[in-house]
Amino acid sequence: MVEKTYERLSLNPWSKLTKVDLASSYEILSKQTAFAIDRENTTYSEWLKQGFLQALHLSDDVKSAIDYQYVMRYYISGFQDTHINIIFNKKIAPSEVNMEWPGFVVRYDQGVFAVQSENKTIQIENNVPPSGAVLIECDGLSPDALMGKNVFPYGGNSNLYVSYLMMTRRLMMYDGNSFVKKIKNCRFLYNGRRYDLDLAWHVISKTDWQFIKSQDYQPPNLKFRIKKLSNNIILLTVPTFGLFSEKPILKYNNFLKQIPSLRSKSKIVIDLRGNDGGDSALGDELLTSLYGRYAMYEKINYEKNQYELWRASSGNLQYIEQMAVPLAEKKYGKASGNYKYYVVLKQTIQNALKTNNELAMIDAFAKNQALEAEGKPENLYKGSLYLLTDRMCVSACLDFIGDALRMPNTMLVGESTNADTAYIDNRRETLSSGYAQISFPMKVIRNRVRKNNQPFIPQYEYSKDITNTALVEKWLLIFLSKNN
Repeated sequence: MVEKTYERLSLNPWSKLTKVDLASSYEILSKQTAFAIDRENTTYSEWLKQGFLQALHLSDDVKSAIDYQYVMRYYISGFQDTHINIIFNKKIAPSEVNMEWPGFVVRYDQGVFAVQSENKTIQIENNVPPSGAVLIECDGLSPDALMGKNVFPYGGNSNLYVSYLMMTRRLMMYDGNSFVKKIKNCRFLYNGRRYDLDLAWHVISKTDWQFIKSQDYQPPNLKFRIKKLSNNIILLTVPTFGLFSEKPILKYNNFLKQIPSLRSKSKIVIDLRGNDGGDSALGDELLTSLYGRYAMYEKINYEKNQYELWRASSGNLQYIEQMAVPLAEKKYGKASGNYKYYVVLKQTIQNALKTNNELAMIDAFAKNQALEAEGKPENLYKGSLYLLTDRMCVSACLDFIGDALRMPNTMLVGESTNADTAYIDNRRETLSSGYAQISFPMKVIRNRVRKNNQPFIPQYEYSKDITNTALVEKWLLIFLSKNN
């Protein structure tokens, strides 16, 4: 299949480059991922091939760096998986295109597509609908159909509510994508009256950009901290589990050392806003610092039938040897279960390669079996735990929530999270052109309790601006004081 790609190289340099990088993506994903050969879920392997052919067909019409990016996104986004991504080099930033809009963007909320504009009147003004008007249809298509045609093929997941929250703004923005036509006419509903409007597209000015960015979701810029909300209510801020260098890891360890002293508090909130994952083991350490060995015992017992299948490849082995093992030693020490796990993983992949096995199986919790054998430990925290989440939570953040919700008296509050699948543990490779990298998962987890693309829904939803830390903390104090 890949050889045929090069037979179709056109004279257009961007079309040629797109074909080369599509072939490069196909080769990498075919040889380095577990999903490419997963017989229990053929959806990914089918898109790996069919999506490649579809994107290859689109590449014939690529004329610019923007088109190149959109065709590559089309292929990678087609897997509908938050762990499969493409990252473009700054060298091909879309400076050659002046982005346009019709003077407004659209926000999604509970099935409604609402206009956001600087028109605060109750009627159309300067070809811009009033802010708050509901979008009914454009060019004969519903907003959902337009999202499926113009937005989701190039990013996000149409099956996830959080993707609508994060991607709907793109519906009314045009950056030169040749595969999407500008919307011409839309119908709106406002104050019981319907409006038909021919859209007037124009280049986005600096002032326009300020307005657009003000409507974007910007997670608060938080740092690890411990804050006393009242005598018995403590707030722990945990903005990331993505710590991979010595200084941040040291700060995190110092943060964890303070947590056992909080076990006497009746209520503890862990603020996960903006946390988009990283290393699940750091979440394990956080729970252990609060609950003791009881937390990991419960995790092992709950997921005892779970195991991992890693794609056995020389590239993945090299990553484990040169990156994962040294990092685990630096973060946890050679005596830790996490370090020993990666040593066993390295040996398991080596053995699989020697015996020509494409998958290497490892018990996901082999590193903690000794703990399980010691019997059920005491739960060292008897109070109530509250997890504050937002739409950014994914990957290791989701793992942490799943583990924490198994602890007694734990409640989820805030916003619905993002979601992921059983294909995890990522690394990156650079594509042939050097203009982009793809990030892909090396393994699949079998018998994972959380289903694919299943978000966590809060028991109590915060309906106001969850990025406003002062308001959120005020709400938490009132809510927790009443919730006994």
